Amino acid sequence: MGKQIIKLLFSIGLVVVALLVGMMAFVTDTDAKASLNWPAVTGVVKNTKIEKSGSRRVTFCPRVFYAYVINGKSYEGTLITEPEPFFSTEKEAQQITSRYPDNSQVQVYYNPKNPEQAHLIRGQTSQGQNTVWVSIIFLIGSIAFFVVQLTRVLRRRW
Repeated sequence: MGKQIIKLLFSIGLVVVALLVGMMAFVTDTDAKASLNWPAVTGVVKNTKIEKSGSRRVTFCPRVFYAYVINGKSYEGTLITEPEPFFSTEKEAQQITSRYPDNSQVQVYYNPKNPEQAHLIRGQTSQGQNTVWVSIIFLIGSIAFFVVQLTRVLRRRW
């Protein structure tokens, strides 16, 4: 019975994690969709770099550092799009950063309600859509695991 309770508690933890991941994916997806209606301002690329992360599964994230001015106030941003893109090879990430040479002018799309929130590419990306679907599948799987564990615990009690 003790092992069943531990599995049940673990399954509850999975559901909570799945809900949190799903909420983050939903918020990111909502921001990406909202950016389609954001105004644009001309900005300047300060520099670019590629950040490498991970030890087992290495990913490469292109970073573009840019500056822009709205109503006389200066802002700096790094988001290319929402969610931030990442790639399995450095070459793929370089294809993104090569679009933004240092000191070049770029269109910066900013949230008029929060000008610090800005992107260089507006709208949804395939990575963002995939994140939403993966989080939905993760949630369904964790709920199914919870139901199985709950059924086992209840069967033993009755």
